Amino acid sequence: MLALSMCTGCTSYKERVKANNQTEEITDRESDDLKAKSFEIGDFTIYLPEYFQNVVSTKEELSFRTDEGYPILTITLTDMELNSEAADAFMDALKDRDDFMEDTDTSYGIRTLKRAGRTVYYSEVTGNLTLNDDDSDNDTSTPSKCFIYLLSNNNKTSFISMILIQPNEGLKYDYENEFDNIVDNVVVNDKKEEEEQSNTNSTTSSSSSTTTPSTSSNASTPSPTTGEKNALRTAREYLSFSAFSYTGLIKQLEYEGYSTEEATYAADNCNANWNLQAAKSAKEYLDISSFSRQGLIDQLIYEGYTQEQAEYGVTQNGY
Repeated sequence: MLALSMCTGCTSYKERVKANNQTEEITDRESDDLKAKSFEIGDFTIYLPEYFQNVVSTKEELSFRTDEGYPILTITLTDMELNSEAADAFMDALKDRDDFMEDTDTSYGIRTLKRAGRTVYYSEVTGNLTLNDDDSDNDTSTPSKCFIYLLSNNNKTSFISMILIQPNEGLKYDYENEFDNIVDNVVVNDKKEEEEQSNTNSTTSSSSSTTTPSTSSNASTPSPTTGEKNALRTAREYLSFSAFSYTGLIKQLEYEGYSTEEATYAADNCNANWNLQAAKSAKEYLDISSFSRQGLIDQLIYEGYTQEQAEYGVTQNGY
């Protein structure tokens, strides 16, 4: 379930939010080892930092909270092919849940993970999320961001959903900067059928080694530079009050003095949903002026959105 129980014996997340006494600036969580722990679910191996505490572990579900005592990750296994129809069904079911955000846009896009090179379905949603306390019947509706990733196994017979949660208040750390790396570190263990057939005559030792993550798969993800971290922080600040296309955000960061490499890193790791950014940009334009459908599409393309993103943004605003 998305509504996870809290840490027993410590100050609850709900109480900390209610107290509203957080005075320190939230800082990015930076783990020394992003692969301190590993968990198996279906054909997947999940590597996580030390601060992830496992609270649910079944064949179909893994759930975790942080050492701050709040739900951070839920993973579920679904035995079916991952395609656009399956992604639609998953997002629709998520939107209908009582503990999830009301009236939220669960549209999704496609993105390619940097290290693994896998294509995943991805969505970012913002709104009030119900977080439950273990020893209370009351619920906390907390402003939060959810980052949703759908990853297929190699034979396209099953997929996992990874829902990573970042509440917007009551926390010491910002965890967003580690989310992409956590997903990127997932290892898919099943071999494609044609690959299995080609290895029919392999020895037992070589066969068993194919189910073990390789040394290159377990290599530590390079740490971002100070400039990249600052560019990422600036990118999130911009996205918190205005909409940007991918290229538009890079140009804005370059204007602020960041190098192209730093600006590109920020755009790649800010977890923005560019379809949703296009929809927000379209609304901003319509709030100040009148546009035809094609005129608005052209304006969004001029701002750096792709044809598909521009059409999506215009459609979401009634055209």
